[in-house]
Amino acid sequence: MIAQREFNGLIEEVPGFAVQLLRNLAARMTDES
Repeated sequence: MIAQREFNGLIEEVPGFAVQLLRNLAARMTDES
């Protein structure tokens, strides 16, 4: 089971990663169209 401390750290890192992923996806979609 994941330690609470590690889980909280992961939650904090996810938003930035998600934003970067969405930016890359949006860039690909705009480049294709």
